[in-house]
Parts: sequence; structure tokens; C-alpha cells
Amino acid sequence: MNQNFHYNYIICGSDGYYLIGYNDIINLDNVCYYKRYWDNLSLFSKILVRTTFSKFINRYIKQPFSSISYRLVLNAKFKKEAPICLIVFAPSSFLLNTPYLQYFDKKYPGNKKVLYYQDKVQVHTPGVDMNRMKEIYDVIYSYNRADCVQYGLKYYPTPYSSLPLPPNPSLEDTDVFYCGRAKTRYKVIIDAYNELTNQGLKCDFYLSSVPESCPGIDGIHYNQNMTYIEYLQHLSHTKALLEVMQEDADGFTPRLWESIMYDKHLITNNQFIKDSVFYNALYMHDLRQSISEASSFITEPVSYSETEKERLSPVHFLYDIEKTLE
Repeated sequence: MNQNFHYNYIICGSDGYYLIGYNDIINLDNVCYYKRYWDNLSLFSKILVRTTFSKFINRYIKQPFSSISYRLVLNAKFKKEAPICLIVFAPSSFLLNTPYLQYFDKKYPGNKKVLYYQDKVQVHTPGVDMNRMKEIYDVIYSYNRADCVQYGLKYYPTPYSSLPLPPNPSLEDTDVFYCGRAKTRYKVIIDAYNELTNQGLKCDFYLSSVPESCPGIDGIHYNQNMTYIEYLQHLSHTKALLEVMQEDADGFTPRLWESIMYDKHLITNNQFIKDSVFYNALYMHDLRQSISEASSFITEPVSYSETEKERLSPVHFLYDIEKTLE
């Protein structure tokens, strides 16, 4: 699959959702994917590396043990020689705001660097100096169109891979599933829950980060930790996903990709979804206009083609990077 790629990719990524989303490329010969920058190290080496980059310790001693730890970080090995492209997920962008940047450039002369915001810019890097970021990175991507306009970034929706789900027979089948942080979205989520249950639909709702001023609702699970695999198991037992967007966010979230990949209805308040190439009027429903009719459409089976699912693959993200870097 990687024979047409120009670069060897070092990806400073994350775990949880991202291990699923990027699964299609994680095992390619030209990709070395790190969940954390200290991956694949012994306990002693991990402590050494984390000490070097500790914000607290760096207040007093700048980059201690860097002569050793720099050699351990992102120490990728590839089967074939090729130019290096480093892809950094935004939470790890601090790495290249340290002297490690000079070490990396010396180790991989002529390398290319890509930064990807898969959440809003101000969530990952509040107060960011984007001009400085643009000096470091050859391309900066964002999943959020508003951030792309504000900061002059390149738009690319979050990738997603096809992966069979491990079964969990202890879970009951439900009609609508929601799992996420409530924050300022609490009223919208609760109104949706009440409307759906009033129609006799069975809801499986998990909420965290609920404001203290908001009363609890019987039937909703509050502040219960769930891994992404567990999340997907709940998803596999439901007919529809509820998506309630963050304020000021206008990108496409994993809920859209999950609904396509696992053949689910999507009830969403994303006002931009109808303008998307991914939009399907049969299976994607406007939260504000269609929720009162949920009991009528939710029983209709959902089926997306393999072509529709394959175009979500992160393989296409790598191709987009290669085209952009040309």
C-alpha cells in the first residue's frame, strides 16, 4: 500500500480514539506511529525523557539530560531509506518549541513537518503564536473550518479507519447513544433526551463535565469513565448516534465517521453537514427539525457502501500531505 509514498512518516500521535482512527496506516512499512513521545522506552529511559521535557523542572533547569534523552525520542527505524516527514498532533506540539527541534533537524536534514489540530486551536494551544508555528511547520492542518479561516490553516477532516468491534454481550440494545462532555451543551442534550424518551425510545446517555448548577436526570449516566473501545461497544448496540456540537465549532467530529463506518443513523445539530460530500439525507437528521420524528426513521436500516467508508481512511490524509508538500 505504501509503494507510492515519497516519505517515511514519523507520527507523534495519541491513543484512544486515534489508535482506531489511524489504524489503517499504523502498520505500514513507511509509518512509525507513537502514542506518546516516550513510547517503546524502558522505565528508566521514560523517566529520563519525561524529566527533560517537564514544564515544572524546566522552570529551574533547562532540558536536563537532553544529551541522552533527545536520542531516545521518536527514534524511528524504517525498512527503506526515504525523506522524513514528521506529523505532530497538536497536544505534542510543545516538543518542537524546545531545543529538541534543532536536534531533530540535524538528525533528519531536509525533513518536512506537519501539525494537525484535531480539536479547536484554542483548546489545544490557548494563546498560540501561530506565526511562530508557521515558521516551524511546512503545513498546518485543522479539522475546524473556522480555525482554518482565522489562522490561515489547511482544512482536512479527521481520518477514520475500519476496524471490527470486539463484542460485549452484556450490553442491551438501545435506540440512541450519546457520550460526551456536557459543558455549555447540557440543555441541548437534556432536551434531546427528554424528547426521545417521550417517544418511547431507549436512550443510552453518558455525560461528564456537567455544570454544578444543572440537575441530574434519571436514566442518564454521569461522570463514568469509558475507554474508546467500550464506547464503540455501546455504539454497536444502538441504532442512532446523537451529536451535539461545541460552540463555535464547524468541523466534522468522529460521530459522523462512526455513523458511516458502523452503519448508524446520525442525529446532529451540525449546520454544515448538508453541504458536505459525506451527507446522506436518508441517514443524517437535523437535531432541530427531525428529532420529533425520530421514532419513525430510527427503525429504518442503515447501509453505507465500502467506497463511502474507505474514503475516510488516513491513507488519503498521507496522500494529501504528499500532494501539498510537492
